[in-house]
Amino acid sequence: MVAEVPGVLYLAGPMSGLPSFNYPAFHSAAGRLRAAGFEVLNPAENKLEGSPEWADYMRASIGQLVRAGGVATLAGYEKSRGASIETKLAWDLGVVVRPVAYWLTLKGQADFMGRLLDNETKVTT
Repeated sequence: MVAEVPGVLYLAGPMSGLPSFNYPAFHSAAGRLRAAGFEVLNPAENKLEGSPEWADYMRASIGQLVRAGGVATLAGYEKSRGASIETKLAWDLGVVVRPVAYWLTLKGQADFMGRLLDNETKVTT
């Protein structure tokens, strides 16, 4: 049996101290997940006014996180202060936290099973 696939995923990963804030990795993952059919809440796309600080970005990100049905993690998330807070909050809220590859595999399996069941229905009717 294939696990339930949430429609909306939040991306969590390291940003602070990385070149270009690791935005290329966030955008790449968001693109792959969107191509698979997910709605993706990507904190690398947050545009805050003025001179935002780390806490301002975290407030915006947590607002996104609480709307997601799952969290897709990027490599190194466990070493990131912000991503660690986000994933801990997600777990505490009962939101499934898994690597990007997990969500892509799960979606592929669910799509395959849907096609298989649809074909079986056509054959038996």
